[in-house]
Amino acid sequence: MPPQASYAAELSLRVQEELTRWLAAALGALGVPAEALVPVAWGLAVAAGLALLFLALRLWLRRRRRATPVSAVSAHTIPAHLERGAAFFRAEIEACLAAGQVAQALAAAWWWLARSLLGQDVAADWTSRELALRSSRRDLIPLLRRLDAFVFGGRAPGSAEVRDLVDRLEGAL
Repeated sequence: MPPQASYAAELSLRVQEELTRWLAAALGALGVPAEALVPVAWGLAVAAGLALLFLALRLWLRRRRRATPVSAVSAHTIPAHLERGAAFFRAEIEACLAAGQVAQALAAAWWWLARSLLGQDVAADWTSRELALRSSRRDLIPLLRRLDAFVFGGRAPGSAEVRDLVDRLEGAL
């Protein structure tokens, strides 16, 4: 059995020959001289390389954004403020939004909702679903999913989106 590298080299050579044949036929049908084949082939190769580079860069940036969510560390943990009540966190949401600190506003929104529903009986390691179930508020699950999507999603929401979600949560309370 031949080594894999020779198979890949042979396959690459055959694909190159077929593309060359196809390009020569296409250019011949258009009345373009055969001498134009080399610059056209180089142009296509450069365009394909740039497209692959662009796609690889986009994929890398997307993975990088997902690796560091909007507020992965502070999503549901604000240790210095854990003893605070719902009113504190509601004011914190507004202060953070006014300062353009969306990630902090989202964390404060989770704690505001948690304190509004259960007071001090909330653990920092709870999920949003767990919060809804422990407070017997299954009706809030769709809104909590939206909150989690803002916190852990690949796209950072705008202040207006966060404010709209907080208003909807407040209305549901």
